Amino acid sequence: RFDRSVEKWRRFHYDIKIFNQWLTEAEQFLRKTNS
Repeated sequence: RFDRSVEKWRRFHYDIKIFNQWLTEAEQFLRKTNS
């Protein structure tokens, strides 16, 4: 039971990391198109 929650937590952190990376790339892209 504990292992399962740890697995969910890891997956959750992984998703957030990917989302933040996407956000940064999108932000840089928007800056390029705006300037």
